[in-house]
Amino acid sequence: MTTRIDDPNTHAPEDSPNEACVNHLAEKPSEHSEYGGASMTLPPQRPKNEFSAFRDHFLDTPDSGFYIAPLSLNPDESSAAIDIQQFKGNVVRLENAAFDPTKITRQGILTPSSQSVPEESHLHGEEHKWGRPKQHSIRWIISSGFGVAVLVVFILMMLPLINESNAAKPGSWQIGLVIDSAEKAGKIENLNQWLARRPEAMELFRVFAISRVVDDTLPLIRDSRQLQKIILKNRQKPIIPQDWFPPPSSTWIAFEVGDRICGVLEGTLPDFSKFRAYMVDSENHLVLDWKATTGHGSASFDELAAGHGDPGEIRAFISPSGYYNHVFTEADYQSYQLVSPDENRSIWCYARRGGTVYSELQNLFFEGEILKPETLAYRITARLARGPKDTLANQWVIEELLHDDWASP
Repeated sequence: MTTRIDDPNTHAPEDSPNEACVNHLAEKPSEHSEYGGASMTLPPQRPKNEFSAFRDHFLDTPDSGFYIAPLSLNPDESSAAIDIQQFKGNVVRLENAAFDPTKITRQGILTPSSQSVPEESHLHGEEHKWGRPKQHSIRWIISSGFGVAVLVVFILMMLPLINESNAAKPGSWQIGLVIDSAEKAGKIENLNQWLARRPEAMELFRVFAISRVVDDTLPLIRDSRQLQKIILKNRQKPIIPQDWFPPPSSTWIAFEVGDRICGVLEGTLPDFSKFRAYMVDSENHLVLDWKATTGHGSASFDELAAGHGDPGEIRAFISPSGYYNHVFTEADYQSYQLVSPDENRSIWCYARRGGTVYSELQNLFFEGEILKPETLAYRITARLARGPKDTLANQWVIEELLHDDWASP
């Protein structure tokens, strides 16, 4: 490591301030010495605080300097001065100077590549990651296409047999509904004739609605002689203007009820309330089914809710319910709710599971074990009866389902 005189980290031992630099080479050189000229004497070492002035003096006079003779002096003469001789002869180098290594330009060596082309050079896209797919022979492709074609042809040939096996077959409960083509065609013709009687139905209901005297309506009502007392007792209908006529938007439909055809005219009254008029044929002209049109029952729903009244013929809206108690348990009964024709009162009714009424109502509301999507209330005419002991006042048993609508057969 090269040391400098101004390097504070030099490893040379420090001298004491009073120590003098003793030159053991101050003796007179021998006659054979290579150093010639007058010799110089070193002064005593200066204190450290004089070093700065000493250094600045010699830095300002670069031509002067100290030359230390290689001869050693007597070590005992520590305070003597050291004579320095100046080198004036030529310097002879004993060894050849070491030259820096010359940088040689590196030359590339061309190595001939292999003649075989690597497989990766032919890969494209995802083939570098997943590899090239296996190449199938053209014979295998043709055989596969032929097999698929044979399978499709076979399925098309078997399709009629599959459809025939999946076709719906009439069950035992449908045997009574099967009719021959001649009878079916005759009923369809009668229904079409009924659809053409819409103007007659609208005029019949207009006269019935605007009449203010009961005697004027009796000729328009079916079985009016037997119902005269009931009609007089329950005569309640809104006041209709004399110039009123059923709106053109009123609907007219025809359907079978038992052995006869019944027509229904639906629309709105002047007070925007809805009406539903049932009509049947009597001696080639339409008459009004008064009980079905007014929703008449042998007892009012106020009486039924109180637990009394004649339950022999009740017209109402029915829908499945889930109300049970210790008398009518879910294991033995199916619960239903009966709503009055004016939809103001309701009662709870029950049908014993496994009975005739239960089966008829199941066909009305259920398709197998699944509840029909249109879980609406249906119109029925039923005969009710009181339940077992401890039955609540508004709980009744459906004894018989008279009709699945309000029209009388």
